[in-house]
Amino acid sequence: MLAYHNNPDLKTKALAIMGRHRAAETLVQNRGYWINGKGCAVGCLLHDLGAQPNDHSAYEDLLGIPEPLARLEDDIFESLPDADSQAWPERFLGAIKPGADLTLVIWQFLDRLLEDLPEVDNPDVTETIARVRREVTGPAARGEKVDKEVVEKAADAASDAAYAVAFAARAADAAFAACAADDAARAVADTAYAARAVDAARAAYAARAVDAARAVDATADAAAKARKRQAEKLINLLEAA
Repeated sequence: MLAYHNNPDLKTKALAIMGRHRAAETLVQNRGYWINGKGCAVGCLLHDLGAQPNDHSAYEDLLGIPEPLARLEDDIFESLPDADSQAWPERFLGAIKPGADLTLVIWQFLDRLLEDLPEVDNPDVTETIARVRREVTGPAARGEKVDKEVVEKAADAASDAAYAVAFAARAADAAFAACAADDAARAVADTAYAARAVDAARAAYAARAVDAARAVDATADAAAKARKRQAEKLINLLEAA
């Protein structure tokens, strides 16, 4: 699968659609995919291309963009500050070169996500993240085949580490939902493989949330800042593909 089916005109069309919606103020957050003439990043584009506005998989047929990246675009759009969210769909589509193979980008993103997690004073968490990167996301990001049994064992270790810091786990739920690209991971062709691979991120955010739990506002602010950093990481990976 090649991005934009190797057709520059398709990229131009997609960017023009999103530009019109932004200018018309019909690109909105937290409203649904397409309701009463307004929608989200994915909904606006798919509606105007004649597809079901909530069908992320249509990105593959219509645009040559893997479904996991469509879901990640959607997730980031919904959780960025408003000004950043308005520019985000055009940034995302504009960073993709016609003819690029984006197959590995979601794995590269997940591996970078784990690499850039803050240091925590918990050896179990630290080793868990290192193991998942070493045995799962790192090889997958390079296009290497990873055995499911290896993934399961790494994910179990990550779950154990998260349980060990369970005091903070509930406080971390909101931050994780905004920061760990879970929905995008689950859309990879082998769902179980991808979803378990990001379990290590839960452990790290659970540990980190011990401090954030003291102030809900601080947790929300950290999540927003993390989302903006993730947006930049994804743009860099798309441009490099």
